[in-house]
Amino acid sequence: MYSLDYLLVQLNPHLPKEEAERLLLALDTTPGFDTKSWQKIQMNDLESETTKLGLIKTLFDIQSYYDGVASEIIRSLEEWSQDKTIIFPLFSIEDQEFYQRYYASLGWLFFDKYKLSTQIYLLGSRFLLLGCVWDVPIYTNVQIFFASVISLNIMEDHAIVFYEAMQNNKTVLAEEGKEEKSIAGWLVDFNEFTGSSPETKVDEFMSSKLEVSRLSPENQKYLYIIVTLYWSLRVGMIWKEIDYSLAPGVEPAEKKENKKADDYYLQILYKAEPEDFSEWLSSYKEVAEWLVLTSKSDEFIKKILFVLLEKVDLNNEKQVENTIDFINLLDYAGLDGIGNVIFFDETENKFKWNEDFFVSISK
Repeated sequence: MYSLDYLLVQLNPHLPKEEAERLLLALDTTPGFDTKSWQKIQMNDLESETTKLGLIKTLFDIQSYYDGVASEIIRSLEEWSQDKTIIFPLFSIEDQEFYQRYYASLGWLFFDKYKLSTQIYLLGSRFLLLGCVWDVPIYTNVQIFFASVISLNIMEDHAIVFYEAMQNNKTVLAEEGKEEKSIAGWLVDFNEFTGSSPETKVDEFMSSKLEVSRLSPENQKYLYIIVTLYWSLRVGMIWKEIDYSLAPGVEPAEKKENKKADDYYLQILYKAEPEDFSEWLSSYKEVAEWLVLTSKSDEFIKKILFVLLEKVDLNNEKQVENTIDFINLLDYAGLDGIGNVIFFDETENKFKWNEDFFVSISK
């Protein structure tokens, strides 16, 4: 957790020492913004010291938990800036830098909570490199987004959108005075590079490319972060390595029970909104393949069935079709007795769950 004095200096890197000490004292009595108080702020308020101190205090207050005011601040900065680029032509250089840094800090901190257009902009603009320079945990924060998604289809679709945004990033990553090369250019080189395996491709690219070796240690570090994120999005590693016991929105860290990662996966599934659950169910082939390839226990799969019992809408034709196909795949994979978990009642002309089956597996 960052301290107030750290945030003050990071957001205002050129402050004289005496001025920084004065502002730090002022921060002690400055309230942060909530959604209601932020609604009173207008674009012409952004240059005032009171507003900037309030923004610093807000970032300090909410850095360990999400508050809706974060999305409101991000939206306002986008709408008030020139072409939503977080450029304010009439502001002083110091204020320009303050809002550049603030947008990057708040933007990456809650990457998973923002609308897709903001996520794309963070990945496809200068804010990707700025996040690296300011040591923001970019990879972790992008991964948190995937930890909150239960549908493999949605994960894959977003991964494509994210890495394509990175492929189009024109931000220059090069040594001053040397030939300019953009992030997009580096990713072209990486795509053309043939590694010995997907798992080692990033490290081999970084260690064997002569052009990479000519970068400063700092720029090599930034390039490594960017290429690692890009490749993990391309091959799906970013969600395959998720530990669901760390998934956001499950339980606060101080209240965590002694649960296995699979239990957290089930809990996320139980809490899924209807549209999210429907998306998950539509990817039943991938889910079934995952259950088989990872050798999930019969006990875990039975718990998945109880999720289906709780969440599937038997009046929804598509959900019923996907459920039957999913169960058939599991039956084919060798789960005993699963084939009769759902049946069509000709008397009532509708599908029903086999209650006796669920009673038998709950004993």
